[in-house]
Amino acid sequence: MTPAVVLRVTNMVCEGCESSVRDAAESVPGVERAFVNAKAGTAAVYVRPGVKVTPDVISKLIAAIEENPSHKASVIDHPSPTFSQGH
Repeated sequence: MTPAVVLRVTNMVCEGCESSVRDAAESVPGVERAFVNAKAGTAAVYVRPGVKVTPDVISKLIAAIEENPSHKASVIDHPSPTFSQGH
């Protein structure tokens, strides 16, 4: 299964950071699961079937992660065919 979006997340240094970022991403409506790797500085986010990953969903993911002021998130890739740029 290909993630719907992969995010770069800065300043993750421990398992607690991974857990915090995962919980934040999974709190966004439509997100099924997030796999977070502190060492790589990434979060691979999977959405529920039929959910389109719109710019609004990506903005909500980034905002949820950045509620922790030490983390900054940005899109690395959005390979999923469910990605839509608002069309």
